[in-house]
Amino acid sequence: GSNQCLQQREIVRQYVASWNANDLALLETLVAPDVIDHGAYEGQPSGFVGYVDFYRVWHAGFPGFHCTLLDLIAEGDRVAMRWRFDGVHGGEWSGIVATGRRVRFHANSIVRIANGKIQEEWISWDEHQLLEQVHGVVPVAETSTT
Repeated sequence: GSNQCLQQREIVRQYVASWNANDLALLETLVAPDVIDHGAYEGQPSGFVGYVDFYRVWHAGFPGFHCTLLDLIAEGDRVAMRWRFDGVHGGEWSGIVATGRRVRFHANSIVRIANGKIQEEWISWDEHQLLEQVHGVVPVAETSTT
């Protein structure tokens, strides 16, 4: 019902907050120990340990980044979100040494929630766009806010 959808949306809001704050203690309360990341990068460990590694990689590469939720839609056991990532390439990421360049990309994620925790996640984002920004091929469009 609508109460379940409200609770699920709040779990996702907290999940994004944990990512922004690099709060692994909060993250652990939100994702299942055996969570499945369908967008896992090569070599990413499975389950919660993989999420910890994911946080480490992104916070090292883009310290102080911020993700903004733009849309949040809950239906059944799924929550869909459209979000924006803003950061500065201030550390090594994907084998590329820090460039100090500003980056911004949009992404869409769907999570499946059961027993009050995220069980699965699917993410769709434009990695090519991010790589172009990191390499300085295409500067970040200041007007791209939504």
